[in-house]
Order: sequence, then C-alpha cells, then structure tokens
Amino acid sequence: MRLEPADLSRFQRGPIIGEGADMQVFAATDIENGMPVVVKRPHPQLVTRSQHKAVEARIERTLALRDKLGADVSGLCNLTGIAPPARHDAYFGDSLGEPYTVVVEEWARGVPLVGSSLDRIRRNPIALPYSLFALHPVVLGPANERTTIARQALDLVEAFLRVDTLLLDMRPQNVYFDPLRAKITLIDIAGAEAERPESRRHQALDFHDVGLELFMWYTTPQDFPRDGSHLGISDQADSVSNFRRDVESLIQEHSSLSDADRREAALPVLERLRQRSYGAFDDFRRDFEHYLTLIDVHNRLLAERPEPLRVWHEAASRLNEPYWGKFRFDAQRDLAPYLA
Repeated sequence: MRLEPADLSRFQRGPIIGEGADMQVFAATDIENGMPVVVKRPHPQLVTRSQHKAVEARIERTLALRDKLGADVSGLCNLTGIAPPARHDAYFGDSLGEPYTVVVEEWARGVPLVGSSLDRIRRNPIALPYSLFALHPVVLGPANERTTIARQALDLVEAFLRVDTLLLDMRPQNVYFDPLRAKITLIDIAGAEAERPESRRHQALDFHDVGLELFMWYTTPQDFPRDGSHLGISDQADSVSNFRRDVESLIQEHSSLSDADRREAALPVLERLRQRSYGAFDDFRRDFEHYLTLIDVHNRLLAERPEPLRVWHEAASRLNEPYWGKFRFDAQRDLAPYLA
C-alpha cells in the first residue's frame, strides 16, 4: 500500500484549517483531478526547535498501521501521498531550517466534532457539532438513528481490532462529521496502540480502554441545556485519558442519572469495564448498543417537546456562521435533513 513519494507541486495549497500542538493542516486541491485534500506537516514551532522527532516517529507508525489495515477502511480518511523528509521551503513559503515529512490526505467532508485549540482561544464555538450530533442528537438525521456517530465509532474500533490494534484516542477532535450523509471520518490514528499486560511501569491496555473512551466521549449523563446560546464554546473532551480516574468519574456521574432505564443500563457496563471482566469486545458492544438504544429513546421523547427542539434548532443555526465556512461544509445544504 505504500505510495510513491508525492510531488507537492501537484497540490495547490490553500489556507490553514487546523493547528494543534503537533501538526499544522492546510486545505489544498489536487490539480490533477480537482479533488480537495489536506496537507499536514509537523508544527513549524517544533521543526524550528528540532523538536519534531516524536511527530516524525508517529507518522511512520501510522503509515505502517495503514499497511496492515489495507485500503478503503470505512470511516478512515484516505491517504493521498507522502512527501519524505526534506526542507519543503518552496512549497510552504517559509524556512524552518530542518527536514520534515508532509502527509497529504483526502479532505474529510463536514466539520470536526471539536475544532482546534487555537480556534477555541479565538472564542469560536468549536464544540458545537459535538454537542449537537454526538452528545445531544435530539433531531433525527438521515441515518434514521440518533446515536449514529457512536455506532460508526464502534465499527471503526472493530476494524482495528481485526489487525490486533487498539484504536485509542478517537476523541472528537480527531473525527469529522458530515451531517448530510450522517457519516464520520477519522482523521488521525496516531493514538492506536498494541495491547499490553499490566506491569510495574504501566497499567494494562486492552479493548476495555477503548470501550471506556467510547463511553466517555460519545455519551453523556448531562441533560440537553435549556439555553443553547453558549453551546459549543467550551470543550469537555480535551483531557488526557486515565483509565482508573475516568471510569470512577463516569460511574459517579451516571449514578445520579434521573432516567432509571439509562442509569441501570450504564452502570453495569461501567462496572465491567472497571473490572476488565468482558470476555470479548463483542460482549461490550452488545451492552453498549443497548445503552445507545435507550439514549435514542430519550432523545426521541425530547424531540416531541417544543422547547428542546427549539433550542436544538437555534444552536444548529449557528453552523451558518463564517467560522464553519473554512471546512468542506455547506450549512444550508448539509443541515437540510435536520431542519425539514
């Protein structure tokens, strides 16, 4: 599956659309076929300080993992090209003084569930899609199920498990959602790891960790807010994972759920995750999907009440704001199935 070295001149570079601690991401167009792509490089601040070796190593690991996975994994962005380590000054119009790798990938449709930390500092509502479509999917979309994001995430996890890999760090910052097609695209697999037993240096790492992250990031015991005016400004999915702390916190939060059905479904799952007592991922998936079904019921009942429906639609209207225009997204077109 390894690609021939990419000629970056083939990709007409556009504006920066994402910027994190490790990577800088540009919109671009493949001038050979007109397809929109993204061009990723280690963050310039790391490169200029010769501190990007860890980023380069992660790129190599993800390329090797893509080889194991094969092509066309549903929900995973397609790799278009790799420009091997070099000083790519001419393409980017700067001089960083160190060689680095450039990755070119398909530009995911839709919007990131949670945008970049720099965009949050600029007070953009970066977590609005996360709140509307993942945590509080009150309105039924074209997939005919409200928890479609969590269910597609389960499918991706299983694809990685088939090659003996744990798909960790599938936090919403790494997931794009296309509302029109109700499809997710995972844009970063650098957090994927092999299973390991517990040792004096490390906690155990197995599919229970993956299950806990899905529970933590793609469900919530919190009710949909009565006022959506500030929805999406703060980001509650930005913490570093710690299994013991996270599972205890989730058990405490779900113990206070007012909905008895959801509470009684959630707590046994979390307890089995805490004890690492599931025999296989399929067993966890069965229980988790039962919980997702109860969330669907809860949100369907909310959608029958005018006030939650009004708040959801008002919050969704904010996806018309200019901030979202830099993504591969058209609010009027892509939200039509939800506003009909």
